[in-house]
Amino acid sequence: AIAGGGFHTCASFGGAVKCWGDNYYGQLGNNAYVSKNVPVAVAGLSGISALTAGRYISCALGGTTLHCWGENYDGQLGLGDEEYAFKPKAITGISSATRIARGASGSHSCAVIGGAAKCWGFGEDGELGNNSTLSSSTPVTVTGLTSGVTDVGVGVDFSCALLGSGAVKCWGGNVNGELGNGTSGGQSNVPVTTIASGASALAVAFYHACAIVGTGVKCWGYNTDGEMGDGSTTLRTSPVSVSGLSGTPVS
Repeated sequence: AIAGGGFHTCASFGGAVKCWGDNYYGQLGNNAYVSKNVPVAVAGLSGISALTAGRYISCALGGTTLHCWGENYDGQLGLGDEEYAFKPKAITGISSATRIARGASGSHSCAVIGGAAKCWGFGEDGELGNNSTLSSSTPVTVTGLTSGVTDVGVGVDFSCALLGSGAVKCWGGNVNGELGNGTSGGQSNVPVTTIASGASALAVAFYHACAIVGTGVKCWGYNTDGEMGDGSTTLRTSPVSVSGLSGTPVS
């Protein structure tokens, strides 16, 4: 497993984790705050199967337990407080996590826990999906997504979930059409349907997202730099097909 944050990188080999790069907020997890230009061992982790990283934070999934460390200004580590962590700490109350996602801004996170989508951290734009604009330093359940969730993705101010039914639902900020429901502006504090069926994989970036749908790829949201891959730089409020892709997609 490997994950890149804003200014650091972490990788897992044989279940152990090493990180390197900026460490001002303790995101290297070696119980220090000195940056490193070579990998250093993250303290006390083994059996790690998945990693994710945000701007100044890192998380690791070992078995079904989530560990996070680094910046915690908005409670984005999910530890029930706002104290920075210079070494991994287990998120309490989570015993069946299967997927984790850390936002590009690093201010909120989401996970699949027992088939449900749960999020924590900054919530002013509705990105926690629990019909609130309050931040939470502990995981909260996304409204209506209590089962059947297979993956989650997190952008700067929005989040999305992939369901076993092939649907994609998104919630949070929508200034750039990142909810993909045909609108732009405002926000939704609960999930809205972006793709009704046929999706098999999901990827979420700063202000846009993409999904494998059938044998193609569709994207929606911010497009000033051509993120949609449809030959335009026009903001897309609904999923559009990426041009020029052929063959069988691998999710």
